[in-house]
Amino acid sequence: MLSGRLALSRELDSAAARDEIVAFVAGNFASYRERPVVRAELEPMTIVARWLRERAPDEGRLIPLHGPELAVNALEND
Repeated sequence: MLSGRLALSRELDSAAARDEIVAFVAGNFASYRERPVVRAELEPMTIVARWLRERAPDEGRLIPLHGPELAVNALEND
């Protein structure tokens, strides 16, 4: 999620997928952070927030972002 938006939903099933995620975050972090939330985004944001509250442990995970650099090890399974 970037600025409360679901920025990317991707199955982490290969090294190529991992690299795609890292590149996506690096290439899009600033534009998502700088863009104000618009009314059309509120409903999708609410749906994502509900999914985060109600999801089962094996239904995906949230990776906190503090900047455009996403450490590859953040995508490793615990």
